[in-house]
Amino acid sequence: GWSYCDGHPAPGFSVTEVDLSPPRPGQELDVHVKGVTPRRVSGGRILIRALYGWFVVFTAEEDLCKRADCPLYPGPFSVRTQQKLPSIAPRGNYKAFVRVKDEAGVEAICVELHLHVEASAELK
Repeated sequence: GWSYCDGHPAPGFSVTEVDLSPPRPGQELDVHVKGVTPRRVSGGRILIRALYGWFVVFTAEEDLCKRADCPLYPGPFSVRTQQKLPSIAPRGNYKAFVRVKDEAGVEAICVELHLHVEASAELK
C-alpha cells in the first residue's frame, strides 16, 4: 500500500493511484504514480529512497521530464520510474519514498510505499 509522507501533498496536488511491480532482489522495481496537478509544472526532479528498517538500501534522483511528459499541465498526470533493487537486498518489509519536486525545487508530492521483498527467483 501507500500513503502520503506527511499526511497530505502540496495544496491542490493529489495522488489518485500508485501501481507497483512485485519487488524482487536484483530486478527492476516499477513504480507508477498517477495524480492531479493544480498548476503547470515545466520540470523538476524525482527523488527515490528505499529503507530496510533504518538502513538505506538505495537512493536515486532523476529528471522529472525523463519520467513524465513535460510540461505537466493542470489536471491529471502520470509519472513512472524504474529502479533496480540490489541483488543482495534482504527479504522482508521495506519503505520507499518517492518525492516529486517542481522546477523551483518545491516538493509537490511525496508518497510512502510499503513493500514486501521476497527472495530472488534464483535462490528458491
